[in-house]
Amino acid sequence: MSFAIFQTGLDTPAPEGLARAFKVLRELVDIDAHTLSNDGYGVLTSGLSHEHAVALNESLDREGICTEIVDEDQIVTLPSPRHTKRLDCQSDNLLIYDTLGRPKDVPWDHVVMVAAGFVTLPEFERKEKTRVVMRGGGGNLPACPIVLSDVTVRERRHARLVLNLLFDVAPGRLELLGHEGQYNYLGSRLSLRYMANFAMLVQDLCMYANRAVLNRGAESLIDDSTVTFHYPTRHAFEEEITWLLRTQLGA
Repeated sequence: MSFAIFQTGLDTPAPEGLARAFKVLRELVDIDAHTLSNDGYGVLTSGLSHEHAVALNESLDREGICTEIVDEDQIVTLPSPRHTKRLDCQSDNLLIYDTLGRPKDVPWDHVVMVAAGFVTLPEFERKEKTRVVMRGGGGNLPACPIVLSDVTVRERRHARLVLNLLFDVAPGRLELLGHEGQYNYLGSRLSLRYMANFAMLVQDLCMYANRAVLNRGAESLIDDSTVTFHYPTRHAFEEEITWLLRTQLGA
């Protein structure tokens, strides 16, 4: 049986305090404190024995970092998201579209969470260069030109607008990337800037799904459509969702 350490709030703990608290466990070092301070969004660590979880929880408490011990068997595993490029907000229900453009109605009371924000995502860029070399030509035969391709793949990291919706019915979890979204349902409100359209979509979702839990990114867009909460990694974004599921919905 393994245990996790959950924060009781979402305030980012100082790395210095974490480093001092981590000294009770040999498995945790100073670099872990800095990593978790930057990327810890509700869940500080996991995979601990009960003895180690208790020791770490008490050490964190001495540093003023409020946490609790959670049995990992009680933590909901997020389903893999289904991707969509279009969501239409209607007064009675949400119209979602699959990758083939087929619509499906979902009543608003089945939306349990709206999570949004800028998320730094790894993306792979493929570049191909061609060159011509001469091959063959033995004896009296002429050489023949051969086209060769040199392919390089590089990882780049980009901050993308990401929207996740969680449902208590199928599809379970949907994801929309802001720069790929289709926002025609906005009608006369439609902007030439996809960031403005994304903000209006999130605001509409929060208005109609008024019983859904909101992450900090969704809440920030309600307060100010020009300010979007940033998550340094997908892990941080999903970790906050997991934390909210447990603390707000008891899941």
